[in-house]
Amino acid sequence: MIKYLPLFLMCYFSFSQSIDLELSQVLLLEDESTVPENKVWKIESALVNCYHSCVATILINNNYVRVYNYSTDVNNSNQKTAASGPITKFPIWVPSGTIVNLGDEVSGISVLEFNTISNE
Repeated sequence: MIKYLPLFLMCYFSFSQSIDLELSQVLLLEDESTVPENKVWKIESALVNCYHSCVATILINNNYVRVYNYSTDVNNSNQKTAASGPITKFPIWVPSGTIVNLGDEVSGISVLEFNTISNE
């Protein structure tokens, strides 16, 4: 056991870099935006414009992310229930350089922007 301790400590200290986050500003995205250098975004919510059956999405690096999925007509009835299919839960953390954009049925994206402070 003792002979493995130096190896463990070497691995621990070589990978134990921490980054502090400092709140910079609150954003409401209404078009395509890129996370600036030395920043991290915490996507809190999306402003969904669904009145009937719909799937609401946002785009992260041009990949559709389903954030809301709702159906008002299930099995030919008048029931209002969540439709089947996975959705992504908030918050969503994205690093600098990430492109975020509105998708289908979304009019805005609420974001907290943080400064990254490296503690090397």
